[in-house]
Amino acid sequence: MEHPDIYGDPDKLRHLFLYLADNAVTYTQTDGQVDLTVREVEKLSNDYIVYQFIFRDTGIGISESSLQRIFDPFEREKNTTFSGIHGTGLGLTIARNIAEMMQGSIDVESTLGVGSTFTATLRLRIQNQTDPVFADSNEVLQRLFDQKILLVEDNEINLEIETEMLEELGFLIDTAENGSIAVEKIRNAKPGEYALILMDIQMPVMDGRAATRAIRSLEDPELSHIPIIALTADAFESDRLKSIECGMDAHLTKPIDVPVLLETIAHTVYTHTTDL
Repeated sequence: MEHPDIYGDPDKLRHLFLYLADNAVTYTQTDGQVDLTVREVEKLSNDYIVYQFIFRDTGIGISESSLQRIFDPFEREKNTTFSGIHGTGLGLTIARNIAEMMQGSIDVESTLGVGSTFTATLRLRIQNQTDPVFADSNEVLQRLFDQKILLVEDNEINLEIETEMLEELGFLIDTAENGSIAVEKIRNAKPGEYALILMDIQMPVMDGRAATRAIRSLEDPELSHIPIIALTADAFESDRLKSIECGMDAHLTKPIDVPVLLETIAHTVYTHTTDL
């Protein structure tokens, strides 16, 4: 492959690959084979390249009648009960949602009893030797000091503590007490007004994940693509996956670890900036 180094969202890429790989392994017998191939398909303007990530297995396959519904929730499970394999049936649905969030797609070809090929097609920006290397978080954080960070938190004490902490670090903080208020603030914001959203999950009126989905669906791309980081007490891996699946860029747990928070903010904003 000519251009192996790219800019992208590592969490979304990792979860996309894990779901497709898990699907291939789950439905392939122990004496079968699973292959992953990466191809550069087309070089676009502005240093973007279309990549294809091809997951090919020799598993049980999918009938032609089921292919049109394979990405529907639970569809794979219903159509493979004869294999004795049971799961949530949501993996492919989530994989497709992640690909679409990255402005990509997933296609599938399959023959029952022979195997399946899932191809994720993504447009990614390559790293040239002249591109700046992300090494200094402070340089990225300095750029945020003339923009606002929207802190979304329903607990008054937490809101006060977190606001004071972030302001002492040099950030300009605006607040919202629930997801509904946050969505309205972003909807009515000027492009570039907010650099980042720190989003609690468990909130009344509208929770953080519903608010994230609403923001991601806004018509103005400069508003819908604002970086969103979950800042929550929900600490299980399943909670982190749900945050990524709904469109958040990262998931951090409370109590706040300031160095980790700053590094995550810097990396998330840098990724968004270089992916434009």
